[in-house]
Amino acid sequence: MENLMLRAEIYKQFSLMLNKPQESDWIDSEFIASFCELFANLNLSSDCEESALLETFNRMSFDDILLEYSRLFLGPFKVLVPPYGSCYLDEQKQLNQESTIQVEKYYSEFGLNISESFFDLPDHIVPELEFMHFLILSEIEPEENSEKNSDEYRSAQKEFFFKYFFPFAGEFCSDIITKTTSEFYKSLAKILVSFLHIEKDRLVVNQ
Repeated sequence: MENLMLRAEIYKQFSLMLNKPQESDWIDSEFIASFCELFANLNLSSDCEESALLETFNRMSFDDILLEYSRLFLGPFKVLVPPYGSCYLDEQKQLNQESTIQVEKYYSEFGLNISESFFDLPDHIVPELEFMHFLILSEIEPEENSEKNSDEYRSAQKEFFFKYFFPFAGEFCSDIITKTTSEFYKSLAKILVSFLHIEKDRLVVNQ
């Protein structure tokens, strides 16, 4: 149970760090330190990358992070690292393709819709991370009005992870590592890659 809660929280914290920075509620050094502690609690820590994440975060201003986020994920002329599953999974490598529709259907099957405050596509990296967070929490304790049980939420984690999330997120992180000029985003991507492979092995074992 404790490990499930830690895993859910790691997905949630990745989603916050990969969302567009907002100065009013942006993360701080205590958040990064807490994130690194989560990895230590699950014996996932690689020390070097977590230390680099915290050190580089402390050296960067909010404007520095926002500028690099925009350069990587928004443009303005060319998006260097598109944060959308369809740009990696579909043959056309474009926005809003068949996999986008399938991801949205997956959310709907579990009674979820994209928040009105999130002005983006359902296969953006952030809602996919949040969906994994939701599935793990629901495995621990399904909502009272849910027609699904813990086993079904556990099965959904495996299916969504292997079909939609892992193939996309792995390439997404590789693109960040090669194209960012920021040690913060490079370290974050490397940590996410490590976590993805640990999750893959854990989900395979539990299949």
